[in-house]
Amino acid sequence: MARTDTSLLTSLQGIIERTYDLQTGISDIGRYVIGDEGYRKIYGPLAAGGGVVDKVGAAQAVSAEPGARTLVRQSDTGTLALSIYYPDRLIECLESNDPTRRLDDDNVDAFATFVEELDHFLVIADRYRSAGVMSLLDLELHANVTKYLTLRMF
Repeated sequence: MARTDTSLLTSLQGIIERTYDLQTGISDIGRYVIGDEGYRKIYGPLAAGGGVVDKVGAAQAVSAEPGARTLVRQSDTGTLALSIYYPDRLIECLESNDPTRRLDDDNVDAFATFVEELDHFLVIADRYRSAGVMSLLDLELHANVTKYLTLRMF
Protein backbone atom coordinates (compact mmCIF):
# COMPACT_ATOMS: atom_id res chain seq x y z
CA MET A 1 0.00 0.00 0.00
CA ALA A 2 1.35 3.43 -0.92
CA ARG A 3 2.22 5.88 1.87
CA THR A 4 -0.13 8.83 2.24
CA ASP A 5 -0.87 11.50 4.82
CA THR A 6 -4.16 9.76 5.59
CA SER A 7 -4.33 7.86 8.87
CA LEU A 8 -4.44 4.08 8.86
CA LEU A 9 -7.93 4.25 10.35
CA THR A 10 -9.27 6.53 7.61
CA SER A 11 -7.52 4.58 4.85
CA LEU A 12 -8.99 1.29 6.06
CA GLN A 13 -12.42 2.84 6.44
CA GLY A 14 -12.29 3.90 2.77
CA ILE A 15 -11.10 0.47 1.66
CA ILE A 16 -13.82 -1.36 3.60
CA GLU A 17 -16.63 0.99 2.56
CA ARG A 18 -15.65 0.86 -1.12
CA THR A 19 -15.14 -2.90 -1.13
CA TYR A 20 -18.59 -3.64 0.26
CA ASP A 21 -20.39 -0.47 -0.96
CA LEU A 22 -21.23 0.42 2.64
CA GLN A 23 -23.19 3.61 3.21
CA THR A 24 -22.26 4.51 6.78
CA GLY A 25 -22.55 8.29 6.53
CA ILE A 26 -19.47 8.59 8.77
CA SER A 27 -17.01 11.22 7.62
CA ASP A 28 -14.75 11.47 10.70
CA ILE A 29 -14.24 7.94 12.02
CA GLY A 30 -11.70 9.15 14.60
CA ARG A 31 -14.51 10.76 16.63
CA TYR A 32 -15.76 7.27 17.47
CA VAL A 33 -12.48 5.78 18.70
CA ILE A 34 -11.57 5.67 22.38
CA GLY A 35 -8.44 4.48 24.16
CA ASP A 36 -7.80 3.19 27.66
CA GLU A 37 -8.67 6.44 29.45
CA GLY A 38 -11.90 6.91 27.50
CA TYR A 39 -12.91 3.31 28.10
CA ARG A 40 -12.34 3.59 31.85
CA LYS A 41 -14.17 6.90 32.03
CA ILE A 42 -17.22 5.85 30.00
CA TYR A 43 -17.48 2.12 30.54
CA GLY A 44 -15.63 1.51 33.81
CA PRO A 45 -18.66 2.14 36.06
CA LEU A 46 -20.92 0.11 33.74
CA ALA A 47 -18.43 -2.77 33.62
CA ALA A 48 -18.06 -2.75 37.40
CA GLY A 49 -21.84 -3.04 37.72
CA GLY A 50 -22.08 -5.84 35.16
CA GLY A 51 -23.54 -3.53 32.52
CA VAL A 52 -20.99 -4.34 29.80
CA VAL A 53 -20.94 -7.70 28.05
CA ASP A 54 -17.30 -8.63 27.61
CA LYS A 55 -17.81 -11.42 25.12
CA VAL A 56 -20.96 -13.16 24.10
CA GLY A 57 -21.14 -16.47 25.92
CA ALA A 58 -18.14 -15.76 28.12
CA ALA A 59 -18.65 -16.14 31.85
CA GLN A 60 -15.69 -13.93 32.74
CA ALA A 61 -13.13 -11.78 31.04
CA VAL A 62 -9.95 -13.69 30.28
CA SER A 63 -7.77 -10.77 31.40
CA ALA A 64 -8.21 -7.85 33.76
CA GLU A 65 -7.56 -5.51 30.81
CA PRO A 66 -10.23 -5.46 28.13
CA GLY A 67 -9.25 -6.14 24.54
CA ALA A 68 -10.26 -4.15 21.49
CA ARG A 69 -13.99 -4.12 20.95
CA THR A 70 -16.85 -2.44 19.19
CA LEU A 71 -19.15 -0.87 21.74
CA VAL A 72 -22.85 -0.65 20.94
CA ARG A 73 -25.60 0.98 22.98
CA GLN A 74 -29.19 1.53 21.97
CA SER A 75 -31.28 4.10 23.80
CA ASP A 76 -34.92 3.71 24.72
CA THR A 77 -35.76 5.87 21.69
CA GLY A 78 -33.92 3.50 19.36
CA THR A 79 -30.92 5.75 18.73
CA LEU A 80 -27.70 3.79 18.31
CA ALA A 81 -24.43 4.85 19.92
CA LEU A 82 -21.30 3.20 18.53
CA SER A 83 -17.65 3.48 19.39
CA ILE A 84 -14.51 1.44 18.93
CA TYR A 85 -12.19 0.79 21.84
CA TYR A 86 -8.58 0.17 20.89
CA PRO A 87 -6.28 -0.47 23.87
CA ASP A 88 -3.37 1.96 24.01
CA ARG A 89 -0.93 -0.96 23.73
CA LEU A 90 -2.50 -2.02 20.40
CA ILE A 91 -2.11 1.49 18.94
CA GLU A 92 1.45 1.73 20.28
CA CYS A 93 2.25 -1.57 18.55
CA LEU A 94 0.91 -0.32 15.22
CA GLU A 95 2.67 3.03 15.57
CA SER A 96 6.03 1.40 16.31
CA ASN A 97 5.55 -1.34 13.67
CA ASP A 98 3.76 0.47 10.84
CA PRO A 99 1.68 -2.06 8.87
CA THR A 100 1.79 0.19 5.78
CA ARG A 101 5.54 -0.47 5.64
CA ARG A 102 5.46 -4.19 6.49
CA LEU A 103 3.39 -6.87 8.16
CA ASP A 104 5.23 -9.42 10.24
CA ASP A 105 5.08 -11.26 13.55
CA ASP A 106 5.49 -7.96 15.43
CA ASN A 107 2.28 -6.35 14.13
CA VAL A 108 0.07 -8.78 12.24
CA ASP A 109 -2.12 -9.70 15.23
CA ALA A 110 -2.58 -6.06 16.24
CA PHE A 111 -3.38 -5.13 12.63
CA ALA A 112 -5.92 -7.94 12.27
CA THR A 113 -7.63 -6.86 15.51
CA PHE A 114 -7.63 -3.24 14.34
CA VAL A 115 -9.29 -4.24 11.05
CA GLU A 116 -11.81 -6.57 12.70
CA GLU A 117 -13.18 -3.96 15.10
CA LEU A 118 -13.30 -1.30 12.40
CA ASP A 119 -15.18 -3.71 10.13
CA HIS A 120 -17.70 -4.49 12.90
CA PHE A 121 -18.26 -0.78 13.48
CA LEU A 122 -18.77 0.04 9.80
CA VAL A 123 -21.08 -2.90 9.11
CA ILE A 124 -23.21 -2.09 12.16
CA ALA A 125 -23.41 1.58 11.09
CA ASP A 126 -24.37 0.61 7.53
CA ARG A 127 -27.02 -1.90 8.63
CA TYR A 128 -28.49 0.51 11.18
CA ARG A 129 -28.65 3.33 8.65
CA SER A 130 -30.41 1.12 6.09
CA ALA A 131 -32.59 -0.66 8.69
CA GLY A 132 -30.92 -3.90 7.61
CA VAL A 133 -30.69 -7.12 9.54
CA MET A 134 -27.50 -8.62 10.94
CA SER A 135 -26.47 -11.31 13.33
CA LEU A 136 -23.32 -11.82 15.36
CA LEU A 137 -22.40 -14.62 12.97
CA ASP A 138 -22.77 -12.24 10.01
CA LEU A 139 -20.51 -9.71 11.74
CA GLU A 140 -17.82 -12.28 12.48
CA LEU A 141 -17.86 -13.80 9.00
CA HIS A 142 -17.76 -10.37 7.39
CA ALA A 143 -14.83 -9.30 9.57
CA ASN A 144 -12.90 -12.48 8.78
CA VAL A 145 -13.26 -11.90 5.03
CA THR A 146 -12.20 -8.27 5.51
CA LYS A 147 -9.16 -9.31 7.55
CA TYR A 148 -8.13 -11.73 4.82
CA LEU A 149 -8.56 -9.12 2.08
CA THR A 150 -6.67 -6.38 3.93
CA LEU A 151 -3.87 -8.70 4.97
CA ARG A 152 -3.46 -9.71 1.31
CA MET A 153 -3.55 -6.05 0.28
CA PHE A 154 -0.92 -4.99 2.81
